[in-house]
Amino acid sequence: MKPSDRGYVGFIIDASVLIDYMKSDITVLTHVSRSVAPIHLNSHVLAEVEQISENSANSKAIHVVEPSLEQVRLAVERAGRVSFQDRLCGW
Repeated sequence: MKPSDRGYVGFIIDASVLIDYMKSDITVLTHVSRSVAPIHLNSHVLAEVEQISENSANSKAIHVVEPSLEQVRLAVERAGRVSFQDRLCGW
C-alpha cells in the first residue's frame, strides 16, 4: 500500500532538515518518503542548499515543488524574523 493510499499528504522539509540529513544519512528521508508519506521540498529552499541538485533530490524520493502564486503572496505578507523560504514551508 502506498502512503497516498493511506490518506497521507506528505511532509514539507526546510533547508535545515535537508542539510542535517545530508550530513548524517539522507537515505532516512528516502525511506520515509517511500514508506510513510511523500517528502516535498520547495524549489526556493532547494536553491539555498548547494550540496544537492533537483535531479539528486528526485532520485532520493524527495519531490521538488514550485510554490503557487498564492503561497508566495502569503509568505511575502507574513514578514517577520523567519526567512522567506521558511515562510514558504508554512512557518
